[in-house]
Amino acid sequence: MRAALSELIDALRHHSGPWHRSVPASRARAFLEEHGLGPADWPTWEAGAELYASLTPERVATLDRETTLLLLSGLAREEEHRAGSWAAMFESGKGLWLFERWLELER
Repeated sequence: MRAALSELIDALRHHSGPWHRSVPASRARAFLEEHGLGPADWPTWEAGAELYASLTPERVATLDRETTLLLLSGLAREEEHRAGSWAAMFESGKGLWLFERWLELER
């Protein structure tokens, strides 16, 4: 699983162009669905929304595995209700930060 996650992150790092309907973003979502925690109830997880809004690379470096995966799962679920939120996560840089953190925590 770690090798596959590393390959995915490499694809995310090297992606150029729009994220909407991009292959790396789609792969990231499928990977999360297969290896993540499962669905998170994002709309009622106020603390998660606040944490996501204030994410910086420094803050991401302090997240534990469960919180990292809850954020990713919550954003994947949000995509079901607000199209474009998954792509926006990558456009902001936060998606890559969260997937990189996941990889760090899988050591």
